Amino acid sequence: MEAKIIKKKRGSLELGFDNKELPNVLAASLSKRGVDAYAYYPHPLLSDYRLHIDSKNPMDDLKKSIVEVGKEWKDLQKIFRKTLSKKK
Repeated sequence: MEAKIIKKKRGSLELGFDNKELPNVLAASLSKRGVDAYAYYPHPLLSDYRLHIDSKNPMDDLKKSIVEVGKEWKDLQKIFRKTLSKKK
């Protein structure tokens, strides 16, 4: 998995990803916290998916969402482990 900064300017940040799942999850997490963010696929000839963030401090908002998504995935892992261990 790769991520790269496409554009970074005051109040705006755009990142490129090699898959579409992560930008969608991050955009949902950011939006849930009231940050203006969206994921999109710019063009069929471009190989990356984009995440666009508009806020007073987009890098800090992104970092908070990364931590939040990481916690949610850990919780999801615990649920699956617990469920799968009961099936044995």
